[in-house]
Amino acid sequence: MGYPKTGVIVGLNRMRKLTTAVITICDHTYDQYLDMVRAFHKHIAPGVVLGGLMVDLAYRSFPQGDIFDTISETRSCVPDAIQILTPCPVGNGWLVHIAIMNNPQKGGALWLEPVTDKEYNNLK
Repeated sequence: MGYPKTGVIVGLNRMRKLTTAVITICDHTYDQYLDMVRAFHKHIAPGVVLGGLMVDLAYRSFPQGDIFDTISETRSCVPDAIQILTPCPVGNGWLVHIAIMNNPQKGGALWLEPVTDKEYNNLK
């Protein structure tokens, strides 16, 4: 049984061999993005590659021209993808890390509902 031609990441070193599609991440080729990852993160980590695919999906899903803050639930590699591909580095406050811990003894993780700007601005 062979691997599917697209849509499955089996391993970073074999991904290019498994697909016939041209992979782009935020208008960068896969190889260009890996070069950016090496320069910023210092090594290729699965979380940065998957984070790049997540950022790409967000760019394709949200209206063009709008400005968004970003929230990362992990401090590991994913935030580096956000910093590489967006104008949201930690330094300007547009990228926020929120530690969400899942404690099975006390229940699962808590997911928050979206709020309007008015509701957010009224928080004290």
